[in-house]
Amino acid sequence: MKPYQILQNFSRRLALTGALSVSLLLGATAFGAPAYWNGPHTASTDYSVEANWNLPPDGAADGVVPWNPTCTVIIINPGAYPCVIDNANQPHTPATSLIISVGASLTITTNGILYLPDSFSTANFGNCPPVSITGGTLFITNVLSLGTSSYRGDLSISAGTVTAGALSINNTAGTKMTMSGSGAFITDISQLGNVEYWVAHGDIAGKDAGWTLVVDTNAIAGKIKITATGADFYTVTATSQNATFDPIDTVNDLLSGLLPAGYATGATMGWDASYGVVDNLTDGQIQGWGYSPLISSGTVLTFALTNRSDITNFATYSYWSDGGRVNQDYTLSVSTNGGSSFNTIQAINATPSVGGAQIYLKVELSIAGSIKNVTHVRFAFPSTQNNGAGYQELVVQGTNSPVGTLVAPGFATNLPPALGAGRQLPFALSVTPTGEPAPVAQWYKDGNPISGATLPVLNFPRFSPSDVGTYFVTLTNSEGSTNSVSCVVTMTNQPSVLAFWDAYSQNASFDPLDTANDIILGVIPMGYTNGQSFVEQFGVSALIDTATDGQFGPANPFFPGGPLWFQSNTSYTWALPSASDITNVATYSGWQDSGRVNQDYTFSVSTDGGTTFHDITTVHAAPSISGSPLDLQVLLTPNGAYIARSVTHVRFTFGNVQNGGVGYTELVVQGMPSPVITVTRSGTDLVLTWPGGGLLQSSTNVVGTYTDIIGSSSPWTNAPAGVQKYYRVRQ
Repeated sequence: MKPYQILQNFSRRLALTGALSVSLLLGATAFGAPAYWNGPHTASTDYSVEANWNLPPDGAADGVVPWNPTCTVIIINPGAYPCVIDNANQPHTPATSLIISVGASLTITTNGILYLPDSFSTANFGNCPPVSITGGTLFITNVLSLGTSSYRGDLSISAGTVTAGALSINNTAGTKMTMSGSGAFITDISQLGNVEYWVAHGDIAGKDAGWTLVVDTNAIAGKIKITATGADFYTVTATSQNATFDPIDTVNDLLSGLLPAGYATGATMGWDASYGVVDNLTDGQIQGWGYSPLISSGTVLTFALTNRSDITNFATYSYWSDGGRVNQDYTLSVSTNGGSSFNTIQAINATPSVGGAQIYLKVELSIAGSIKNVTHVRFAFPSTQNNGAGYQELVVQGTNSPVGTLVAPGFATNLPPALGAGRQLPFALSVTPTGEPAPVAQWYKDGNPISGATLPVLNFPRFSPSDVGTYFVTLTNSEGSTNSVSCVVTMTNQPSVLAFWDAYSQNASFDPLDTANDIILGVIPMGYTNGQSFVEQFGVSALIDTATDGQFGPANPFFPGGPLWFQSNTSYTWALPSASDITNVATYSGWQDSGRVNQDYTFSVSTDGGTTFHDITTVHAAPSISGSPLDLQVLLTPNGAYIARSVTHVRFTFGNVQNGGVGYTELVVQGMPSPVITVTRSGTDLVLTWPGGGLLQSSTNVVGTYTDIIGSSSPWTNAPAGVQKYYRVRQ
């Protein structure tokens, strides 16, 4: 698959990818001031042309190319918008994102600046090298997402500053954020619970054990600032020679005689079984030719230590008859919680300094002190020389950890037995775990585990009726497991809210639609006529009738009569056949992918014939699934019996919508004609009748004050009294 084919569906993003490798370097080594893309704004490889870059403040095409022009880079950002920021450092709309893909890397050095008004994510398509911030500034308005459930994408900050509106770390594949030097990471204070969890579990950590994290909530108002103090804890020494290192130092070797997880005694390794078995890696000997198990790219060797230990030294030995399979390339990590998670110690990339035949290479990692309470050691080989490096011995030296440092999980702060949440308001459940090693959390709702809910804080961005239930969290570490108090969460409606909205998404149309009592069914918006062509998109011009014809589909824009393309900064008004009481509103969108299906609009009503309008609610909804086609329904329901009463006109206003245009297939407004009081005479009496029940009210003035007529019901008969009397119905 070509790089462009990989990325073409990711609209509104600045994406870097390459068939082999890609690097983006921002900083003084490439240029002395921030540079801004000034070239084409569609898929382009014209990045090597200096005229496509400009430097502030004049905006002229006088820039320099901010990365190696020999790299294969694709910039994708549909629409007439610069890819990053303009000359005044202002973000554009729609905002842009940065995606770091397989083999791609991002480095920001002194004076380098990258401003992303949307989001930044690593490892979208596969494992990627660590993003390295060694100076300068990386600013992300929304979410910094590190890693995915399948792929690793680390962030290393040794100098400079990274600022993000929110942070997400998926550590399933081992993703980490490491801090050292003068580097700083800043995010919103609302992220504190998750940050504390990631710190406790080593997902945010010092570069090595010599660096201690500082999580500061006072340095910047409303923000968290993470830095590190200390100095490098490890010293790596590579020694090569043309004679064996025997006898090797195996005093207090914690791996002696152990086999890695998943291997049995005598198991062969690599693609050629004739070069030794797995046992040779921990037998305490350098044996030369025929005893070097080939370790292939992608191999992971995890050793469970016999006892919890304090590690003081690592040494790895490789050998080959020439320089073709002797390089050492691996990542060393340890676990202190029984293998539940691992902390990276060091990435090793070592080559021999000698040539010739019979080359031996030793890499020693010396520790200033010790790594405490280790239960597991892992060697990960993402890419080995010629897909098969010959290793002779792996040595991990240390002593048993002192007894009495382990603590079963518990709660410094537990859940209350009950809480109330406001509908559509942000809500969170949180606990403060205790225990050593730091326990892993798992949240439950109504007795069922919540997928991905493994942080001490469970966030609800918009609490909805489906979120009502009983919640608890389980904490687990090597010493046991415990449950929190069960908390019954109920929902309350906000008195000031006129209507609530909920979104539903699926990969098939919502036909048949519920158009019962649809008061705009077949009605054309003001300013249009039946059969009139609407805005043309992708060569198809749908009819305005499509919006209210009672049918959902089709969602394919290449099919005649496809969805209406409602664009940014437009509005449409429907005059109702008669004054009506609105009970529900449903809006439907559909597209062949996720690019034009989000719903963003304000629903308004008029009760005075269209002279003035009152906003009911503003919707911002996106699908919860992916696929093709993709359909989305938003349902507005009242906070009470009605969304609005005596409505003469309804209006949908579309502000800034997804990619400038979203495909809508149907708008439904359900309701019934507003009650009308009918007055007749029966002799000298007045007889008042009205539909729908309710209590009659009367006043001597048209503007009130109105008082209830106790016991009144339709029909109501009464002898007139006084000069004038006004009546209305309260339902």
